[in-house]
Amino acid sequence: MYKLENRERALENGKKAYIFLKNIVTQKPLRRYKIFGETLYHPDLGEYATYGIEYNDGSRCARINDISTQRAAVQSMSHMFNNMQLDCTHFYDAVNDMLPKVI
Repeated sequence: MYKLENRERALENGKKAYIFLKNIVTQKPLRRYKIFGETLYHPDLGEYATYGIEYNDGSRCARINDISTQRAAVQSMSHMFNNMQLDCTHFYDAVNDMLPKVI
């Protein structure tokens, strides 16, 4: 009786694991936007720290440099894009639309 219960429990757990893995495989990959920093030089300003956003979904990659010198603003933008699962085709337009608010 004990072995039968364990076997039934294992089969049930196996079904749950299969359904879980099936759901993961059939889902679209997560779009990942992350912030990066770099130091740039301008003849009038000298060296300055600036931040940009990089996109990577495992198969495509895009990067926008020098969005703003305000790290918190760029971090907020990146966080919003991740929450909205913004498609890469709208990445440049979304950043461009938000620039007046960031600067």
